[in-house]
Amino acid sequence: SLSAALSQDVLKKLGITHLLSVCTEHTFQSRPNAMTITVQDSEYEDLLIHLPDACNFIQTALDQGGKVLVHCMMGISRSTTVVCAYLMMSQRLSVSAAIKYVRKRRPQVHPNYGFMKQLHAFADCRYKPSCTNSEYIAWKRRQKRDVTKYLNWIADSIPVVPDQIYLTR
Repeated sequence: SLSAALSQDVLKKLGITHLLSVCTEHTFQSRPNAMTITVQDSEYEDLLIHLPDACNFIQTALDQGGKVLVHCMMGISRSTTVVCAYLMMSQRLSVSAAIKYVRKRRPQVHPNYGFMKQLHAFADCRYKPSCTNSEYIAWKRRQKRDVTKYLNWIADSIPVVPDQIYLTR
């Protein structure tokens, strides 16, 4: 979580050498050995395109003998998605096996529905989503359709209050 990433005592105690922030709330870009992926915890965010860079950051740190803290605001959805993607790519785990592995160590993890779909797409893309990858292009098309449908639903759901109505206490 963000609180762990902000605590020098926790970082020192755990021997953390690298920070991977997956949030908009706080970034550590001025810090050495840090990477930030600025995404919100929304099922409509495209975290998928960032997963290869995140996995490479983690692998490079581990290859150098480092320890990586992957965090988001609460340590439940965004960071979990990145850690699962890393496990899928490096250990060739399925989505469910990666989630199960992480959940054994941190029971409260729960990637949002959109991020779960992105983990499946990550595997479908053979861990290399890009603008030229046909699986990524198909996923992006479906995501755009889903976002449009959601935004139309929101627009249709917003109640219209006529100017003549006044609300008082």
